[in-house]
Amino acid sequence: FTVCAYMPLFYWLESGLIRAGFPAAVAGRCISFAALCGLIFLCGRIALLYTGNRNAAWVASLAAASSSLLGSWGTTGQVDIPAAFFALMAFYQYSRYQVRGDSSLWIAGLFAALALFTKQTMLAAPAAIFLLLLIRDRKKALWFGVIFGASVGAAVLAINTALQGRFLANTLFANINPFSAAQFFT
Repeated sequence: FTVCAYMPLFYWLESGLIRAGFPAAVAGRCISFAALCGLIFLCGRIALLYTGNRNAAWVASLAAASSSLLGSWGTTGQVDIPAAFFALMAFYQYSRYQVRGDSSLWIAGLFAALALFTKQTMLAAPAAIFLLLLIRDRKKALWFGVIFGASVGAAVLAINTALQGRFLANTLFANINPFSAAQFFT
């Protein structure tokens, strides 16, 4: 028995590559590297969307590509880079909605959910989208929050039920750091 401390999406993608014949270590690294390439690309797209300047887009992509932390984590098969990719894609889709008026808000919600189902701590993107919507359009923010929360909650409960309670036990309760007031004050 192994505790799978992260959400299932990374494991699911990795198992698909393993079934396709990739060695386990290579499969995880391929997923992380593809996500790293996507992050670099998205940095440029977001800069282009907000500035309209292709030079700024190239600089943003080059800045992301030159990050030693992203390069290190993007080649070791860790869950963080794919989760960050999905979160940044959610923000990009929200930005398309906000800047150009595209109907991509639902896509932003989908990618935010993918980020959460890759790593459960990826709450910044949906929270930021909700708060930015709240500033501009409260009704739309509430709809986004209710639909996003209900969808993610329903998926979590469905997976947890199918796995007889082990999903939340492994992904949430196994990761909780115990808090002790006595230890806090010593």
